[in-house]
Amino acid sequence: MTTTAALVVALVLVVGAAAQRVTGLGFAVVAAPVLVLLVGPSPGVVLVNLLGAVVALLVLARVRRDVDLRRVVPVTAAALVGVVPGLLLARAVPSAWLELVLGALVLAALAFSARSAGREPVLHGLGPAVGGGATSGVLHAAAGLGSPVLSVYAVLSGWPQRSFTASVQPWFVVVGVVAAAVEVLLQPTALLRLPWWLWAGAVLAAAVGVALGELLVRRLSPAAARLGLLVLSVLGALSILLEGLVGVLVR
Repeated sequence: MTTTAALVVALVLVVGAAAQRVTGLGFAVVAAPVLVLLVGPSPGVVLVNLLGAVVALLVLARVRRDVDLRRVVPVTAAALVGVVPGLLLARAVPSAWLELVLGALVLAALAFSARSAGREPVLHGLGPAVGGGATSGVLHAAAGLGSPVLSVYAVLSGWPQRSFTASVQPWFVVVGVVAAAVEVLLQPTALLRLPWWLWAGAVLAAAVGVALGELLVRRLSPAAARLGLLVLSVLGALSILLEGLVGVLVR
């Protein structure tokens, strides 16, 4: 990796980590396009998952008191069940069509959840939590759309923004590491052999981003943070949909 590429990755890490601290997610939305372009699709996905887990741990260290284990444990456990089917789906269906269809479905779900924001929750109990978690695991492994699915579930279940921001971080740690490990088992070349100083620099950049996010979140209302959550989720789903559309049209 060249010096210029390393600096670009560092900037992406700072911005993505700041977004994650403010909204609960956003690192993958910011980092995935850049990392995939720099190192390739499969290694890029593994790198996004691993660095996302690092960012989530840094955020979690700041917000651990607000974690709602009753909400996040079933969501995360169900997501783990969905990781392997998601990876198999990604290998069974042409990537462009998969991205196009899943991106459109998630955008539709986000539009519905945005209209429901501020109203009475429509999802209650363990069933929707398990269903939302499993869907997030499948879509995260298949097309990197796990976090937008989580935001849909958060809005429709009335999950308070502060609690969601904290509670979703263990999801990123556990699901990210498992998804990266399964991907490497299926394709060993997906694991990049990076020097230790690059990993150290990545952790430092992520820490700077979390610190900047900490300053921002003190100046934003929960409603503004929830809006940022929906905007980042839409951007993530839209980028996947457009990537799939380009792939279909080029072929």
